[in-house]
Amino acid sequence: MKKVFLIITMCFCTMTILTTKALADECGVDQAPRQWKDLEIEAKWQASNKTYKKLVKALKHGKQFEGYKLEVRWNKNSRRFVDTYYDVKNDKLNNLGHALRVRNLYVPKGKIGADTLKNLRRANWKKRWSRVQYKSTPKRVGAVWFRAEKGDCLVYSEDKNDSGLCQETKNQGLSAKDAVKGNWQEHPAIGAMLDDHPHLDFDKLKPFMKVRDYRYRVEFHQGGEAILEMSMDRLTTTFQDSNKKETNDIEIELEIIKPNYNKRDLKSLFKMVELFQNRFDLKPSTSSKGGNTIKNACR
Repeated sequence: MKKVFLIITMCFCTMTILTTKALADECGVDQAPRQWKDLEIEAKWQASNKTYKKLVKALKHGKQFEGYKLEVRWNKNSRRFVDTYYDVKNDKLNNLGHALRVRNLYVPKGKIGADTLKNLRRANWKKRWSRVQYKSTPKRVGAVWFRAEKGDCLVYSEDKNDSGLCQETKNQGLSAKDAVKGNWQEHPAIGAMLDDHPHLDFDKLKPFMKVRDYRYRVEFHQGGEAILEMSMDRLTTTFQDSNKKETNDIEIELEIIKPNYNKRDLKSLFKMVELFQNRFDLKPSTSSKGGNTIKNACR
């Protein structure tokens, strides 16, 4: 009887291990979209103020963390982003998980790091640049989001000789206003949007949401190269629709920034996602900033 009991116990343990592994495989790299190398890839979590502080404390400049050397960006200062999202009637873009935004970057005139929302709002900020971006339908695998993002060049810079300026901005003075009005359909973001929505009426494209984001960023380096970056964002979201209330949230993002990343890098991201979720109280973001719920691709 003892031998029989031992065999049953061993079989049960083996089944448990296989089941656990199967679940891990079903919610990881194998669920990535086929064209993942061409997409923005980032984990997104909701966090409490307590968790925000724990992350800032754990991820200090110059420290080693799980085989990475940490570097706090922007001289250990925060930056301010003001994003205006545009949509047509009935929030058609947002309801499909798409987004057209004009992003403005502001830098502090003094020193301000990972601080309270109250102090970040009180700081003096200076506008540095603007860009127009379009994001297509996301695929979410647990906490990890895969999404195409178009529109890297700048439509404004305080430095008129900025190498990042769009050629049409340099040569013709075209701006964000021209893009959202339909007068600059060759802009990469507008072109991508028209690929998805060829009959879009620019006259009906209006601001529908504004996000004010105070961002503190840490890079993860290996061999002198930046592999990942974590953005810790204090967000205030307001809507044109007066029936929707203003919200204040904290979102944490972990993104692959290594150029020409491969499957090994993708696996490393998923490993770090699991580590952060186990070590910190991070809840996977399940909806876009516009409130559109994105289904989890994990089986």
